[in-house]
Amino acid sequence: MDIVYPNGNEKELIEMAKKLGIRELILVYDDIRKIPKLSSDKIQLKFGILNPKNPQAMKGKVDYVLSSKNARASLENPAIKIVFDMEKHEEKDFTFQRNSGLNEVLCAIAKDKDKIIGFNFSNLLNTSGFQRIKLLARIKQNIELCKKYKVQTIVFSFAKNEWDMRAERDMKAVIDMISL
Repeated sequence: MDIVYPNGNEKELIEMAKKLGIRELILVYDDIRKIPKLSSDKIQLKFGILNPKNPQAMKGKVDYVLSSKNARASLENPAIKIVFDMEKHEEKDFTFQRNSGLNEVLCAIAKDKDKIIGFNFSNLLNTSGFQRIKLLARIKQNIELCKKYKVQTIVFSFAKNEWDMRAERDMKAVIDMISL
């Protein structure tokens, strides 16, 4: 499965997903009015809304409601299924641990509410230098917390164009290497 953020390039994203062997593609939009009527014979297409103002109103209208803002409120909201980008913020790290945006309390809430913690592969591709090192360390800490509390995780490309998409096995390999 992969999650992408199309901008009028849905057909190209679907074609690349076929080439990469992706069986399920979630097309995420920031406005429900932008969701096109699409279908594919080889790939199961699903639709999602990112950071809606009223997540409850989206329930039943789309397959997934995703959030990258306010982790605790997102995890406690029953309409939101996937929470991601917890590690991408500008706050400083603590002295002896990373300020990764996820902690034991949030993991317990995620486990209890059956939420999925997502890792955005596009962030890794589009950062470099010290920012990438910091991001990798935060992702590693979040993966360890999710494993410890048995929280579901997913890594996705969140590609905006077909060239940012990656095969699932490639993204998983990078995440597995980080979590060693």
